[in-house]
This record gives sequence, C-alpha cells and structure tokens, in this order.
Amino acid sequence: MIERNGPPSIKVGFRKSLFCFFTMTSLLFVLSWFFVMQSTYHPNPMEYNLIPNSKPLSASDGSKYQMTKQNVESSFGNRKLVKHDGGKCHQNDELVIKVYMYDLPREFHFGLLDWKPNGNSVWPDVRNNIPGYPGGLNLQHSIEFWLTLDILASEFPQAPKARTVIRVQNSSEADIIYVPFFSSLSYNRYSKGGKDHLILAHHPNSMLEARMKLWPATFILSDFGRYPPKVANVEKDGGLARQELFYLLKNEKDVHFSFGSIQKDGIKKATEGIRASKFCLNIAGDTPSSNRLFDAIASHCVPVIISDAIELPYEDVIDYSEFCIFVRTVDAIKENFLINFIRGISREEWTRMWNMLKEIEHFFEFHFPSKENDAIQMIWQAVARKLPAIRLKLNRHGRFSRSPPSTEKGLRSIPSPRNFW
Repeated sequence: MIERNGPPSIKVGFRKSLFCFFTMTSLLFVLSWFFVMQSTYHPNPMEYNLIPNSKPLSASDGSKYQMTKQNVESSFGNRKLVKHDGGKCHQNDELVIKVYMYDLPREFHFGLLDWKPNGNSVWPDVRNNIPGYPGGLNLQHSIEFWLTLDILASEFPQAPKARTVIRVQNSSEADIIYVPFFSSLSYNRYSKGGKDHLILAHHPNSMLEARMKLWPATFILSDFGRYPPKVANVEKDGGLARQELFYLLKNEKDVHFSFGSIQKDGIKKATEGIRASKFCLNIAGDTPSSNRLFDAIASHCVPVIISDAIELPYEDVIDYSEFCIFVRTVDAIKENFLINFIRGISREEWTRMWNMLKEIEHFFEFHFPSKENDAIQMIWQAVARKLPAIRLKLNRHGRFSRSPPSTEKGLRSIPSPRNFW
C-alpha cells in the first residue's frame, strides 16, 4: 500500500511555515488598521472649545487663588475655554445664556418697591433709574432683584462687559425661562410643564402654597427645609447638633455665643463679633438659609462648617476645603473634640485660609452693573452648567410624544411556554 503521509520532517516544517505566515499577516493587518485610523482622525474643533480646566481655582505659594490667563478666556464659573487659533484669545459668544423673561405687570416685581413708570412700560430704565431696595434683613433675600437687573441691562448696547446672559424675546430661542417675581408670581402652566423654568424662592416661606404646583421647575433657593420629599431632600438639613454643641462649648473661654435679633443693634453686635473672631461656627440648624457662612467669608473669619450634607453654591468649581474647615457632626458632638481640633490648627494654616478668603470673597458680592465673577455672574454660570441636565430631562420626557397615550404602567409577568425550558 502506498503511504499517503509525507515524511515527518516535511510535515513539521510545513506547520511552522504556516504559523509564521498567519502571524505576520495578522501583525500587518493590525498595523495597517492603526495607521488608517490615525490618518483619517481629525479632531472636532468643539473638543478644544469645551475642555474645562481641571483646576478652576489654583493656589499660588500655598496662599492665593490665581486665574491662569495664558491662552485661555474665563467662562462658566472659573473654567477655561482653550482656544487653538495661534494663541489669540477671544470671547466665545455661544456660551452666553439666552434668557426669556416674562413681561409681568410691575405689581409682581418693581412695583413692590413703589416704582412708578413714566409710560406703559413694565420695566424701569436701569441705565438711569434703579429703584431702591430696602435694607436690613431684606437684603438677605434680594437675589431676584439683582438677577432681574442683570437681565434688563443685557438689552442695551452698552451692556456690562461681565455678561453671561442676554435677554431674548422669543421663548423658543431661550435656554432658560425666567420668572421675574419678587413676592408673587405668574406662571404659565403649558409649554413644557415648567421643567425649563427658573424660579427664585430665597426666603424659606416663599411660595408656601404654590410650590407643589411648581415643583417641575428649577428652583434657586437657600434651603429645602420646608419642602416635601417629592420636591426636595428635606432630611439632610437637620440641625439637632446645634443645641448639643452649645452645652459642650458654652464654658470654653475662647468660644463666644451671641444671641439677639434685628432689633437692639443685633446686626451690629453680630458683625463686630464675627470680625473679631478667627473661626466662625456654621452649624446646621432648623434651616441653613441664614447668612452666617457668607458673613464669615465677607469678614475673613475662617468658617467651621458642621453640617454633613450642606449644599454650597458653586461647589462644582470652588473647593471650599481650601478656606473652610469641615467637621462631621458625629465627631463635633464628642466631648472636647471640636475645641481641640480647632486649637490644633497652626498659625500658618490659618493665615493661608485667611488669605484665601480675601481672594474668593468677590464670588459672593452683588453689584450693578455686575462684574466679572461676582455673585450675579457666578449664579448665571451655575445655571448654565445645569442646562445640559435640563435638556436631557426634556428630551427623555418627549421620547414617546408621537406614540398614542397608554394607561399601562409596564409589562406584566406572563407564564413561560411549556417547551421554553
């Protein structure tokens, strides 16, 4: 019988040659694919325009915030937009927020300040006539006044240079819809169910009766302390530790508690006490809507925050731990823990935070006309950073807009076919 198989040496050599051939072919294929991908990839210009600086507030020499100015232009918050056009910097106009503001009757806004129009206009000419705002504790809840002024100023040719918003007259062109009310409001129940509406409600008791009807909107407010779970998280602001800390610290010689009200020079005494202190306690109470944290910042008194879930403004672009001290509530109520912890902070560390407070205090100051990175601009920039989430919510809400309405909540469990398994 004739042997069909070749000699063993020829058979082994053939297998080795075949293995080498496939190895080289695979390697050449991978390399050719890599070079093709490299040669056809062209970066999208938007990738350069939307790269935020990962360090919006940088510390120089361990003590000061500085904003980098090389090849960048300040934008939302203190982020930077990198421009690749030969090193030339210019403002990206596409980043201005387009705001549609209702022309509500003056009774809902400036009329509450006893402003009287010369004609039929519902708005004052903020270039020449700015209605006065009452002082005292009223200024603590005046955010809607400042933001409304900023929107009105954006309509004039000589608008402030520090501009993050521009008013548009067509609501379909707007990124956000602004409801200009100082005490009362008018609300459009149609359109998008209020999801794209921005409502200011700074006082804890504002909109007491209306909030349940307005909850789909975006609120700017100082606390959620009196809001039901459907509207806001109401558990995080509990302030049971305040009384415990009072009994723990009341006999410490370096700790001073001040009691009083707006009457009998209460504001003056509180201001003097804050300015004379190195550290200021910011303890969660029945509501965090008081100004104690921002009074401490303005007075260059290092805040000691005892509130585990406090929500701080602009915290996505500002690192509060650089100029504030955070203490967990469970630790703060331990005997001698808080006072020993604060006394253990060195003079150098306190001086660094004190210098930092002077660098960031302008983020919390209101001006008209508004200035770059003042409180007005920072608030608008924070709103701008929420716009993608708002658009996402709206787009998801409209997924089935062309489908017939259904009352079914979902698929019901059904028995499997007999032969399924």
